Amino acid sequence: MSNFDEKQAVVFDIEGSLGMFRRPYTTTSSVSYPIPPPTAIAGILGAILGIENGSGTRGGNALYWKQMVGSQVAIAIRKPIRFASHSLNLLNTKNPDKFPRIQVKHQFLKDPAFRVYYKGPLGQKLTTHLEEGIFPFSPFLGVAYAPARIRFIGHFPLGEAETGKGIDSVVPCASPEPPPVDLKATGELEMVVMPFQMTFERRLMKSVSVLFHPRGGKIFLKGPVSGGEVSRVGLEQVCWFDPWKQPWG
Repeated sequence: MSNFDEKQAVVFDIEGSLGMFRRPYTTTSSVSYPIPPPTAIAGILGAILGIENGSGTRGGNALYWKQMVGSQVAIAIRKPIRFASHSLNLLNTKNPDKFPRIQVKHQFLKDPAFRVYYKGPLGQKLTTHLEEGIFPFSPFLGVAYAPARIRFIGHFPLGEAETGKGIDSVVPCASPEPPPVDLKATGELEMVVMPFQMTFERRLMKSVSVLFHPRGGKIFLKGPVSGGEVSRVGLEQVCWFDPWKQPWG
């Protein structure tokens, strides 16, 4: 077992052939977020660590949020974002006598690959599980038919960020106004609003705006991130999402 302290960040990669992090407001066609929301990362952490969600008692439970309190994550894009559209043949539960099956269009992430950085109270246990490849629950990229491959990168001390070096991760924004970006140095840039944390009953607690480079390039800022915390992790500079708080519900 590796020596670990609270001033370190745990780093691992997640990837797969397909990913589907469905935007909840899409109905007749299911559309994926371009990157996994923090809520999905919490679910992946729960699977790796074997934290029960309480679904045996109630299908909508998400009790693993209790153990996520105080944890922070950062997310980096390891491959250019690509989408693929397919139709899935599903059972018609509303009107099965007339139409036994229906076809629903889905937009998937194709060959998604992301790097996850973690710091917080679960760091030692997470390191142990990643080193030994012990995942009590199977991790998925959003849906059960998109299994995730997990690769442990290591744990690294947290260092002070260097000005002008660019940020290797996505950049969460504390306010609707994005921080000033050096677009000439950054090149491509997109923004998306996604869920940040859920309650114990999977109700939305908070959303967050996120800046990202769709090809995984660096993001160069002209000033500090409003409410964001940037630090060096190994050879990379990452911007952390806020710590998860005590859920309600």
